[in-house]
Amino acid sequence: MSAEIIVITLNVVAETPLYQQILTLIVIALAMTVGVYGLVAGIVRLDDAGFALVKSKARGVWGRAVRKFGQVLVSAAPFLMKTLSWIGTIAMFLVGGTFVAEGILPLEHAVEAVVAQSGDWGAVVKVGLFGVVGAVAGFVTALAVSGFSWVRRLAAS
Repeated sequence: MSAEIIVITLNVVAETPLYQQILTLIVIALAMTVGVYGLVAGIVRLDDAGFALVKSKARGVWGRAVRKFGQVLVSAAPFLMKTLSWIGTIAMFLVGGTFVAEGILPLEHAVEAVVAQSGDWGAVVKVGLFGVVGAVAGFVTALAVSGFSWVRRLAAS
């Protein structure tokens, strides 16, 4: 996702002076590194935090509340990870599909033609089409990688 963020940023500041593009990229890179990857690190360590809270030696109502909250975190972590994996996959299809569709002129015109026919639902249809394009591109890429791996294994035998 980082490469996509950089490309989007460059598209936004494409008409500005080079120094402004560089400064913008630095700010975005730092914000993404600290914000996104910090959040990801926190999510990955969520179950560890829950286990630490479950082992708390605190007493009384506060202690029970802390341990219960720890149990909730431990129980929620697998569901959260599975949900985020789905959301991340869909986001990658949408972003990748946008890049592919906008990078191939005939495909971009086809998407715009369908969107123009969609009336009030144009934005939703456009996002859906980008998602389909991204899924197809991902499927084709997976097939190509599998094919190359198969050929390499065959050549190595």
